[in-house]
Amino acid sequence: MIDRSKPLPIHEFPNLISEVAKLKELCSDPCTSLEERIMMKRTVPKLLDVLGEIRAGDADSLDFMLDYLCDDPNDNNDPEIEIAKKVLHRYRDIAQKMEAESNER
Repeated sequence: MIDRSKPLPIHEFPNLISEVAKLKELCSDPCTSLEERIMMKRTVPKLLDVLGEIRAGDADSLDFMLDYLCDDPNDNNDPEIEIAKKVLHRYRDIAQKMEAESNER
């Protein structure tokens, strides 16, 4: 059972990101080996732990933050703000997908 009372430690994120990229690749490959399928089984609980942190309403909160960032004309040329916007857009899209999935059940 996954312990959802504790967030995934930050040092595990890069490994999980790499594992998820590999997992996505393996899922579409019909020649996935037994060893790779075992790796996938180990990755899925970690991925679910991360996705389990998304709550209903997160997409709206991220939209609010994006609106706030996009409304400041002084930050339009700031590369760090542009990077933050891209990250927030990705996270908002994840939250929207998660919320849509839970609404379909």
